[in-house]
Amino acid sequence: MSQKINRRKFLQTSAALAAASVAAPGSHASEMDQAIKAPAIGSNLSSPASLPAKKGPRVVIVGAGWSGLTMAKYLKKFASDFDVVLLDKREQFVSCPISNAWIANQVNLEFLTHSYVDAAKNNGYIFISATAIDLDRAGKTLYTTEGAIAYDYLVMAPGIDYDYAHIGVEDPEVEQQLRMHYPAGFNSASEVMAIKHKIENFNGG
Repeated sequence: MSQKINRRKFLQTSAALAAASVAAPGSHASEMDQAIKAPAIGSNLSSPASLPAKKGPRVVIVGAGWSGLTMAKYLKKFASDFDVVLLDKREQFVSCPISNAWIANQVNLEFLTHSYVDAAKNNGYIFISATAIDLDRAGKTLYTTEGAIAYDYLVMAPGIDYDYAHIGVEDPEVEQQLRMHYPAGFNSASEVMAIKHKIENFNGG
């Protein structure tokens, strides 16, 4: 890496919000519209996930960040007959958007961290800690590490990811160096913790 990278510039240009989209009957075709056959990685993936029988139209939400949590809460609030299932690979919610207050020692880590189980219980939906593996759009089935989930509606709310190629980073080694030494702090609690550690150990500035 011959050029110095300004973190503010890097954050402004590398973070991209992934839009949450609702998949319903009659939706326009997209890359995701192509039906994907049930995965053959293991029989447990195609076995039904351990869920109670649905009591209404099932809405499965992939991603339990700000948008996914908001969608789950207000779907149950304004359409209580919906059977809402929220899915995330993480086991607890840690807020990156308001983490600057923690980095500056204005709040403790507990302020940023919340239980998905409590949120689901308090708002009347189901939470599963699992990773989405595959999707059969035609068959309306989501395959996860906890088994297959049949749905009536699907919401994709995967959150934020970084497009390094968009800012001219083509070399995977350089990208990895950026991820390790210049974490953006938008994607995980680990990145936020790394930024705080860097600030606490910064000398001469």
